[in-house]
Amino acid sequence: MQIIDLDESNIIFNVDAITFGNFDGFHLAHQKLINKCLEFKTSGVLLFKNHTLENLQNDNFKYILSTQDKIDILEKMNVDYCFVKSFDKSFSSLDPIDFLKYIKSRTNFSNLIVGKDSRFGINASGSVEDLQKLSNKFDYKLYILDNQFSDNVEIRSTTIRNYITNGNIEKANNLLFRPYSIKGTVINGKHRGRNLGFPTANITSNGYILPYSAVYYTNVIYNSKVYKGITSVGENLTYSENDMKIETNLLDFKGDLYGKELILVFLKKIRENVKFNSENELIENLKNDYNFAKNQILDLQYENYMVK
Repeated sequence: MQIIDLDESNIIFNVDAITFGNFDGFHLAHQKLINKCLEFKTSGVLLFKNHTLENLQNDNFKYILSTQDKIDILEKMNVDYCFVKSFDKSFSSLDPIDFLKYIKSRTNFSNLIVGKDSRFGINASGSVEDLQKLSNKFDYKLYILDNQFSDNVEIRSTTIRNYITNGNIEKANNLLFRPYSIKGTVINGKHRGRNLGFPTANITSNGYILPYSAVYYTNVIYNSKVYKGITSVGENLTYSENDMKIETNLLDFKGDLYGKELILVFLKKIRENVKFNSENELIENLKNDYNFAKNQILDLQYENYMVK
């Protein structure tokens, strides 16, 4: 796959079919759009480097996937061209016609693939109806894909975000068509887990949206090997610490992880994050968490779309 940064490159490409958007999560509906592009001789995807909502929410915006995660998935899907573009003030101010003119001028696409709710241009003022009206002017054929559903639930990034933040991780994974995963670097902690007999790695969140405060069964990928894991997200209530933390215990692992990158793959919620009355009570619950994780099958579902 060829990656083209449109902020830096002035080369004009000729792409048979293209789709564009935030692709927040690369869920099953997004994959349908891309798979349609793959039916043509050459396929392209235009990714925005920053989510269109990021300008509104500033530092409060959290993503399901980083831009690099998205590029990695596109490469696995065998897309020919990945175009990346900053959704900055100048670009976000383009009216629908100029927005389309810009993409056409850089990719010269012949076929445009969109979802029926697709919006584009300043303040999302452009619609699918506008794309239909402009198809003759810009010389392309428009393909509009229907909304996608799973178990009668429409597959939307907003719904997935709500599932993640509410702790419904299995429902989120079903709509994503892969387990929700985050990448983070191991940082120094207070070593309480080690003293309790359950050493944990403290992970940076790197801007990812975090699941609801709870304890989860995870698969942990480190150095291309997969481990069963117990991951706590949230405040350390037993010790009255109110800062948000991600702490994970890798089962059957021994070694130094400081400064290393881990991928946490969230599969099931084990229990709520609660305050225990004593360390002995905490240890008993950690033993239960360990037994739950130990009895799970080590199986990365939908591995072809896993973020690695």
